[in-house]
Amino acid sequence: MATQLADIKIALHTQSCEDVSNKIDRLNHSIDETSKALVDETKSSAGDKYETGREMIKQEIDKLEAQLILARRELQTLTQINPARVCTSADLGALVTVDGPISYFISISGHKLDTNEGPVLSISPMSPIGQAMLGCKTGDEFVFGEKSILIQSII
Repeated sequence: MATQLADIKIALHTQSCEDVSNKIDRLNHSIDETSKALVDETKSSAGDKYETGREMIKQEIDKLEAQLILARRELQTLTQINPARVCTSADLGALVTVDGPISYFISISGHKLDTNEGPVLSISPMSPIGQAMLGCKTGDEFVFGEKSILIQSII
């Protein structure tokens, strides 16, 4: 069972790294394409319509750049995790199995892996449930949403 959980942890970490890397590539491509549109807008427009069009394109670039910064932070967080390391408490990089239907990989939010052992959801240590379980060990209970949850294992 521990080997299966370790494999799940590695698979989820790998999937998360790939997803975030792909997101960074897509954002860089979108920024490049939008920047080209800004240059084209400069060449083909004049007057108030020109200024409005340029401003909308600049706002889109700003939005994409903000998303890129967040994605790079996520990738940086993931690179701090050694998925082969066995954790003894619920901290960054831990796979936490609880007495409910979902297990949790403490890393970044937003990834899910369906396994034979049940779904594993990646959560940020800053998320409400991440904060509730942070520092707990196997056999500890934590409260989330007025419900007491037992930690069955941590790897």
